[in-house]
Amino acid sequence: MLNFQGEGSALMSRQAELEQVVMRMQAVTDLPITAKIRTGIYEDKFIAHNLVQKLRDWGIAMTTVRCTLGSLPHHCQQPG
Repeated sequence: MLNFQGEGSALMSRQAELEQVVMRMQAVTDLPITAKIRTGIYEDKFIAHNLVQKLRDWGIAMTTVRCTLGSLPHHCQQPG
């Protein structure tokens, strides 16, 4: 899974790197940039509520929060 390799939803916990990704995207486009994130990475670590404001501060135009966790494969996600 990508998040175990430090990619995908794992970027949510590496916020300095995530900010750099956002800044680099803004440097090459004038289009609004949006983000789709998960509620968290692990069941005991919900971080979306802290990340949404930072994304806005970094210039993200809109954020969508998926009610899933990055540590589970898509087919294991349970609607809550």
